Amino acid sequence: MSDDELYPIAASAADIKGDINRKLVTVPPWKIRVWVQELTGDELEEQKMPMYERDGAGLKVTLKEQNLRLCALAMRHENGSRLYPNTKAGIAILGKLGSGGSEIVAAVANELNKQSAEDVQKIAGNSEADQTSSWSVGSPSPSDAPDGNS
Repeated sequence: MSDDELYPIAASAADIKGDINRKLVTVPPWKIRVWVQELTGDELEEQKMPMYERDGAGLKVTLKEQNLRLCALAMRHENGSRLYPNTKAGIAILGKLGSGGSEIVAAVANELNKQSAEDVQKIAGNSEADQTSSWSVGSPSPSDAPDGNS
C-alpha cells in the first residue's frame, strides 16, 4: 500500500493532526531513566533560533549550547510536561552534569525530531562562524543510544 492510499488529502487545517513521539531512555552516566519527547514546532523553533546570531549585516551560525538546549526542551515528566520549563535554567543545570548523559539524551531527541548530527553540521558548514558546541561530530548515532528497552 502506498502513502497515497494510507493518508487522506487534507481538506482543511482541522484535518492536520499527529502524534508526538516519546521514548523512555536509560542514561547510565546520570544513573536515571528519563522520558525524551519529540519537540513541537514551537519548541523546535526555540531550539534552533539561538543558532543564528547577527553578525553586522549578515547572520552567523553557532552551535553553542545546542545539545543542552535540546535536552532541556526534550526531557519530560511521565505526564509529558517539561522537566525544565525554563530553558535557560535547564541549560545551566544540565551544563554542570557529565556530558555523556546529554549526548545520549540529545541523540534520542534528534532521532525523534528526524534530525541527525550530519544535519546540524551541514547547517554549521554553511557558515563561517565559530562553530562551538557541546555536540561533537562523533556523537553516538541515535541507534546506538540506550533506550528503555535494554
